[in-house]
Amino acid sequence: MDIYRRLIQYIVPHKFRLGMACVCMLFCSLFSALVSAVLYVIFNGFINRGQVTIKDIPYVNYFTGGDSFTFSATLIPFLVVGFFLFRGIFEFFSNYLMSNVGLRAIMHLRNDLYKHIARLDLDFYSKGRTGDLISRIMNDVSYIQASITDVVVDLFKQPLTILFNIP
Repeated sequence: MDIYRRLIQYIVPHKFRLGMACVCMLFCSLFSALVSAVLYVIFNGFINRGQVTIKDIPYVNYFTGGDSFTFSATLIPFLVVGFFLFRGIFEFFSNYLMSNVGLRAIMHLRNDLYKHIARLDLDFYSKGRTGDLISRIMNDVSYIQASITDVVVDLFKQPLTILFNIP
């Protein structure tokens, strides 16, 4: 846990980008849930033969004032394409912003690591092999970058997707 506290100091300067990525993840999760709701609309359109009547869907009654509303089934393909389009846009921007935050945090981490290694005395370098040191620096920092971007995305996006899909 102490390791993540130390990593947070590299993420904090990029809190605006991180916040924007979280907002994009929120909308991506919302549109993923709406894609699931469109399946209900599609089946309703098949049953009612061309007319879709929406009623008794959780959270929809709040927006419609408790009334049901009806529309033509020809709008369903536009809804499906629109939801997938918006979900893809928000997912792209959330991935882009999270990668940006991860790369910037890793840049600061590598700079700090370079400063630390440059200040070490020569005994440190004579005791270890150079290849091991370079391998550790390159691979371990790459693992940290993956943990910054992937773990934060999974911690935020997956619970929201589950929450939006629960009726």
